[in-house]
Amino acid sequence: MSTGRGVAVTVLLVVSLCFNICFIIGYARTRSVLKQLRTDEGRVHLIARQLNLSAEQEKQFLRLRGGLQQEKDRYQRENAGEIDAFWAEMSQDNPDMEKIKALLHASAKKREALRLVTIEYMREAFPLLTPEQRKALANMIRERSFFKQL
Repeated sequence: MSTGRGVAVTVLLVVSLCFNICFIIGYARTRSVLKQLRTDEGRVHLIARQLNLSAEQEKQFLRLRGGLQQEKDRYQRENAGEIDAFWAEMSQDNPDMEKIKALLHASAKKREALRLVTIEYMREAFPLLTPEQRKALANMIRERSFFKQL
């Protein structure tokens, strides 16, 4: 009876070891993907793999991504004043609603301009793709909250 029990314990230990090895492999892969998402190159590379882009297509996407990121950075810099002023006004004992509306309106105009710039970059990117790749990229973009509202 102890032999059967010993075999069962051994089997359970081997199964547990297999689960732990699978967990470690999954963790390492996930960590690698998350590391890639921290850089423009990494994000473009992941998209390139998903869309099966050629090396030239990936190079062009990286160029476009860099330009779009510069536009987003500019938007953040230009909008920082309105955001700070909004929160400063909201922190007042009696916030001025007209001032808040004006700040929100100014920020919304800049956000709309950024959306139009983003769309221009997409218009430049889509012709670089095959019809199947365009459809797949459109589906990927559609899932982003920024474009769900269109």
